Amino acid sequence: MRRYGQLHQSGRILLLGMLRLNSAATALMAAILIASSCQCSLITDEQRILSALMSNYLPSTPPTMNRSKPIVVEVSFRLNQIIDLDERNQILTTNVFIEQKWNDTKLSWDSDAATKDTKLRISADKVWLPDTYVFNNADSRKSGFLRSVYVLLQPDGQVSWPVPDKLRTTCQVNIANFPFDYQKCRIRLGSWVHSRRQLVFLPRTMDGIDEMDYTDNSEWQLLSAKPFVRNRQLSFTGHLPKRLDKTGNQYVEPNRDYSDLVIELIIRRRSFFYVWNIILPCVMLSVLTLFTFRVPPDNCEKISMGLSVFLAFSMFMLLVAEQVPATSESVPLIGLYITVLMSMTTVSVIFSVCIVNLNHRGSKFRPPPRLLKRIFVDWLGRLLRVADSVEKAARQFEVV
Repeated sequence: MRRYGQLHQSGRILLLGMLRLNSAATALMAAILIASSCQCSLITDEQRILSALMSNYLPSTPPTMNRSKPIVVEVSFRLNQIIDLDERNQILTTNVFIEQKWNDTKLSWDSDAATKDTKLRISADKVWLPDTYVFNNADSRKSGFLRSVYVLLQPDGQVSWPVPDKLRTTCQVNIANFPFDYQKCRIRLGSWVHSRRQLVFLPRTMDGIDEMDYTDNSEWQLLSAKPFVRNRQLSFTGHLPKRLDKTGNQYVEPNRDYSDLVIELIIRRRSFFYVWNIILPCVMLSVLTLFTFRVPPDNCEKISMGLSVFLAFSMFMLLVAEQVPATSESVPLIGLYITVLMSMTTVSVIFSVCIVNLNHRGSKFRPPPRLLKRIFVDWLGRLLRVADSVEKAARQFEVV
């Protein structure tokens, strides 16, 4: 009996242990189910939609199912500031904001009342992007392709790609009217490999670009900024590549036809600085050049005065040469103006030397030769309206 009681007690202990183990396993399973349900509730609508979109998406494939129609990329160009126009190197530096939009049918989803205002912001390297290239890029530190971090997806499949950038582009500068000149600079965007039958760039509006956040430049005034589309045909040999059709007629290969978006900026130089610091001093120096003839002929200071004015003109000529590019196509008008003034000063110094030389040579009370008298007294005296004064002075000294 005692042995039977011990066995019965051991069985009870084993049964209680099994019940405790079963309750612990049940509690563990319940905790796992609760944790999984909590984890499922933490997944947002954006994560669920993005996971469904990216499951079978390839960024290298075109974003349209119909390959017969080109992909239309609408470009919105916002000019924030004209930083600088380097006339010597002919480089325009601007701070811009370029936003490109297109439709990607593979990135659309059905939106309900809860997700109708949902927009996805994802990394730009996960979706298809147009190979937008700045063809007149002049920045050696950049390749010319537009780069950005994020894109914005909308339920209807519209993709928005905002790109803030600092562009350095080439600009052919015309210096003929410096410093009262107008410059026409262009920023040319387009696809690097896609033809017009595959990819087309169009401006959001043809009226002009967005100047809401534009900051004025201290040297250049923006007059107008308008976009337009220009078609170009690629040629590597100097002529258009042609092919022969089945009938033997020549035609231009359509894949060589490209579409570019050009933003044309017309700017005007603010000329007050150059008028105040260059033109007005040159005018005053030219007046001083004329007054050198009022100095008495026996005074040699008129020569040193003329040389001082000539050196001042040379300094202003160097200032102008530092501002304009070294080109032989055109010469600025202000450079011609200073050159004419320097020529007048040179002639003035030469005549001053001749007058001083004549004044200190030979006797002053000897009648002049008839030829010199006819030239300087009759003709030149009448032209300058001093013939009577010369005759009067000659009779006073009895040299006529």
